[in-house]
This record gives sequence, structure tokens and C-alpha cells, in this order.
Amino acid sequence: MNRHYYLKTFPGWLKATAVLVILLTFTAAARSQALPQKPSEGLSLPIVAREAWQSVPAVTDRMSVQGKIKGIVIHHTAGRAPVEKDEAMILQNIQSFHMTDKKWGDIAYHYLIAPSGKIYEGRNPLYLGDSGTRYDTNGYLMICFLGTYDKHLPSPQARYSLKKIIKNKLAEYSLVADNVCCHRDLAQTDCPGNALYAWAKLQRWSEKIGQADK
Repeated sequence: MNRHYYLKTFPGWLKATAVLVILLTFTAAARSQALPQKPSEGLSLPIVAREAWQSVPAVTDRMSVQGKIKGIVIHHTAGRAPVEKDEAMILQNIQSFHMTDKKWGDIAYHYLIAPSGKIYEGRNPLYLGDSGTRYDTNGYLMICFLGTYDKHLPSPQARYSLKKIIKNKLAEYSLVADNVCCHRDLAQTDCPGNALYAWAKLQRWSEKIGQADK
């Protein structure tokens, strides 16, 4: 059977649907080829979702929409560093304190790193983070270590996770290493602790991460 005759036997709406599907398929393929690919260097970046640590929903009415991301800020919670089985509970406690006592719309930070090396999803980066100190958080992605790091460093696993997420986010937001700073660079505070601050200032965030960094 002639294919042109075959097409004529179909109802008009069905032919139009078939043509639309073909056009959408070619358009999607063209877009996927045109999009630039961000370098990953083979670094996996598993993020523990909010649902996994049983967060409560954010109150978006208490939050402001974030502007263009211009930098990454390193924090610490200045609390105790939890063992792995208590990490979810600590996150819940932090979120409760921020939302109930501080009256913020959600946990203050966009990502939180535990001593185990797990990276936890915090506040949606589409919204400004919050801080108990005076600095303009607009345009900053806030990454926070669980624990206090005035006299000692976070675990090697946690430091490695910080390097991975910073490398990832620098590429995602088209930033450079100079766009990474610590809380005390922007406000009157000891955060993220003397030991962590000194270590962070020695890092070359844009360099390739190898096995020796673990």
C-alpha cells in the first residue's frame, strides 16, 4: 500500500497528533545537543533529600526569592557533631529551632554536611538563606557543617564532601574559586570556627579533586 494513501485513511486529528509528536521529538533532540555540558570530573554528588531526614514543609511566605547566585558561603552549626544514626534528628532539631524560635521559613542553610560525609538537602536554593548575623544573604549559596570547628577540623569525609559540592556548584552557577568565602568574611562572627576557617583559606576550590583529597 502506498504510504501517502495510508496516511490519507487516518482521521485528521490523528495525523495532526502524529506530526506534533515527530516535531517535538526532533526539537528535544536538537536542544539536548545544543546545551553545553558541565564538567563533572566523574565526581558523584549524592544528596540526601529532605524527605529522607523527615523535614517539615517550608513556610515560603516567610522567605524571599533568591537573586542570581554570586557566591558560596561556608558555615558551621556551632553545635555538637552527631554520629551518623543521629544526623536526621539533629537536622530536625535545627529546622525546628529556626522555624519556631527564629520564625524563619525553613532551615537556614541550603546544604548541610555531616561528619559521616553525607550531604543533606536543606532550604531550596531558589530562596535566600537566613543568618543570625547581619549580612546580606542575597545571592549566596549557604553550605553548613554539622558541628563546632573552632579547635579541630571536620572529618576527612566531610571535608571531601565540601570539596565535591563546591566543585559541582561552581560549575552549575558559572562561578570561580574566588566566589567561595566563609561566614566570618561577611559578618562579625567566629563562624565557621578557627580551625575550619584556616583550612578553608588554604583550599584551591577549582582544582581537580583526587583520591588524596579523601
